[in-house]
Amino acid sequence: PQITIISELENGSVWEDVMMVRWIVEDPDGDPIETGVKLMILQNDSETNYSELLRCIPTLMANRSNDYFCIWVIPSNLPSYDINDRPLHLEFFAYSTNQSPAANNELVIIASSNTFTSSWNNDTIEDSNSGALTDEEISKQKKILMAAIIGLITSLICGAFVVKKYLERFSRDGFSDDDARGLVANGDESA
Repeated sequence: PQITIISELENGSVWEDVMMVRWIVEDPDGDPIETGVKLMILQNDSETNYSELLRCIPTLMANRSNDYFCIWVIPSNLPSYDINDRPLHLEFFAYSTNQSPAANNELVIIASSNTFTSSWNNDTIEDSNSGALTDEEISKQKKILMAAIIGLITSLICGAFVVKKYLERFSRDGFSDDDARGLVANGDESA
């Protein structure tokens, strides 16, 4: 298969909302193909090592067409961690699904030379990184902790009363000699 990129983000641009990429895949033998595009992110402390962040299995532009597209939308297609200002690029791929022994099923990958970044102010990421609790949150946590301690102590006291009542009744009633003889007699009958 041969891949031709039709549209993508420009080099050095910033992805802020919707990104639509489009490409054409042609197979000279007319074989059925699988294709897609991967959004790649630069690994920390590396200038050339990218890893897959997202993958899109495309939609055809029209029936019986070789023209494909994928759409990614911020924030629904972003990971839960912050990728702002991290270099990104696209990798387009295609391969033939012809099962003939003579078929060329080699995976074709075209890495875009355009790099871009994303920009999205995710309030939940900023809040989770702050770590500082407000006075109101601290007060609320103290109240919950005190209620849990009081509940634990109360349940221990109630449990002790139940055990004490049970032991008093057992020691007061106990086994009589008649009960012991009845148990021995029943044991002899079953043997």
